[in-house]
Amino acid sequence: MDTSTVLSAIAIIVSVASALIAYSLQKSDSQRSAREQLSKSVAELINLNSKNYHIWSTAPEQRNATYYQEISSISQIAASITRQAVFLVNSFPDMVTDVDYVAIAQGLTLVGDNVLADTYMQNAISKSPSNFYRIINLRGYADFLFRQGRHEFAREKYQEAVKIFDNDTDFNKATNGYTYQMWMNSEFYSGFSSESESHYQRALGIYNSISNQMIKIYNINSIGQARAAFQPQ
Repeated sequence: MDTSTVLSAIAIIVSVASALIAYSLQKSDSQRSAREQLSKSVAELINLNSKNYHIWSTAPEQRNATYYQEISSISQIAASITRQAVFLVNSFPDMVTDVDYVAIAQGLTLVGDNVLADTYMQNAISKSPSNFYRIINLRGYADFLFRQGRHEFAREKYQEAVKIFDNDTDFNKATNGYTYQMWMNSEFYSGFSSESESHYQRALGIYNSISNQMIKIYNINSIGQARAAFQPQ
């Protein structure tokens, strides 16, 4: 092989390598930009969900025309943000975390797209980085299912969540106790008072077994306040 041929081959290799490096850098920049946009969208959806919860807490007798206009505005804003977020998720699926999926699912619920919200809640469970976050995502999904009227499937998810941790540490007890506390709320607001009371007793029993007095008192007070909301004023 003569010198000119060798040099031409080297030139081609260098050119291809340069093109691959440029493509890699461009892809990295695009993903970084998409990640920033998704983080912003997720933060906005979390704030919107909090605002929506606060507005829905308004007593019926205090709801006026402004109240319903604000509900409509939140739904429109959520629709815009979730569509952008879904596009980013579909374009760069590897960068998405369980937290992203949950926030987008909540946004989708706000606009009434419960089918896609369900898929995103399941994706969040699959993306859970540890057993603790898997518990959080499972019980969040269970609460979502209760609100959709899918009670038996929801109970299966709560049951799956409480089976992950043994009650052998205060941290595990607090985690499992709170899962039963959420289960208690889901049952009550779905009209199952007796089941709600059963889960209250389970949660209280676990909380009472916590050795750290500060953690024990905090959790017992928490479930007491939650249960007090069920009582007629």
